[in-house]
Amino acid sequence: MSSPQSTHRVNKFGRWLTVLCVPALLALMSWGIAEVIGNYRSGDADVNIWVSAFALLMFGGLSMVFLAGLLWAFRGRIVIEGDRMIVRGALTTTVVTPERMDGFRILNGQLYVYLRDRRFGLQIAYFERPWFIEQWVRQRTTDILGEMLEEEDAAITKDIELGWTEADREHRLESLQRLVRRFNLLVYIAAGAAVGNALFVNHNVVERAAVGALVLLPVFLDFIALSHRGHIRIDHDEGSRYPEIFTATFTSGIALCLLAAFEPGALVDEWRFYEILIAAIVAKGLLWCLIDTDRLGVLRRRGGEVLAWTVFALFAIPALWVGGSLYFVNKHLDVSNATSYRTEIVAKKKTSGKIPTYSVTVAPWDASLVEPIEIQVRHVDFESFEAGMWVRVSVREGAIGVRWVSGLVAGGSSTVKPTGNMQLLPGSTQ
Repeated sequence: MSSPQSTHRVNKFGRWLTVLCVPALLALMSWGIAEVIGNYRSGDADVNIWVSAFALLMFGGLSMVFLAGLLWAFRGRIVIEGDRMIVRGALTTTVVTPERMDGFRILNGQLYVYLRDRRFGLQIAYFERPWFIEQWVRQRTTDILGEMLEEEDAAITKDIELGWTEADREHRLESLQRLVRRFNLLVYIAAGAAVGNALFVNHNVVERAAVGALVLLPVFLDFIALSHRGHIRIDHDEGSRYPEIFTATFTSGIALCLLAAFEPGALVDEWRFYEILIAAIVAKGLLWCLIDTDRLGVLRRRGGEVLAWTVFALFAIPALWVGGSLYFVNKHLDVSNATSYRTEIVAKKKTSGKIPTYSVTVAPWDASLVEPIEIQVRHVDFESFEAGMWVRVSVREGAIGVRWVSGLVAGGSSTVKPTGNMQLLPGSTQ
């Protein structure tokens, strides 16, 4: 006798939502692709090929995602046959059995099924008769979220530092959650102010205040988390009672990197910067592993692959913040005197787009430089520079020992070409 079978299509809401939204989103992506290609082909300005390639990759990738969503709306099926559930997606089909399942979660009203051989869970949402699917899953595996919360409750109950009574424990956790949320909110405000200032206002005081907040707030969060190890996590599974500090560092890193992309000037000793950057990333990753030791122990019991991906993320994700912080610390905390050198502009370049950038390339001015240096400049200065013009480059030592260009001004005309070992201007040390 064959096992009873039930088939569940994507529900009407999911199908109609996809049909109505995907064409408009695809049209928007197509417009973005056309804009990038049009800017690249235009002859009125140079375009950064890497920025254009990234934009095309982003728009193209999103287009593929939207097309996959449209295909899923009509191809998606869940077929339940006894102790076997077949999940058919946009392009793949997954067979789920009780032996293969590691558990399930209910997050924001959505059912997620986790498999032992998969890093991420299967989202079982927007299918017909969801109550029947959930009942089938509940009868054959356990609630991971419930188990996790029970483990947290047991750990909190045994934790003397959180107090002897349940009220004390809840009060301490709520206090930590409020504190971390306030720091996260300050980071979001600083990131918005910094990016908005860079795009529209360009006020030096606002920039310094916002950059200072973006650099320092994640440091304070790390200190708080280190002081409350086991009570604050770098990141956590959805539904956890513990506060997390990941989003603040991630948001700060994105904002700092965007600001650095539009910042005038240039690093002279780039390899020296990269050496310091790698060492700082390793130190930050080790600190995060130390803070998250308890959670890493839990993940290790779930499997080596999950643990490996988590450790990799603890080193890779804060890299944006580390790089942006080093760049601005090197610049804004630099108290060295500027030294001026005379050299020549080799080329000038404007990258077109919604937010254009402007730069000039100058010839090497001393023997330590092998190649020309590209220096980012502001729009108002860009128009005054021309290829072949002699200029004075102001170089400072940097707070972390990485030389950087702090100024570029016209230095008069000359018929003598640079030789790659330009002389120090008389009286140029300021």
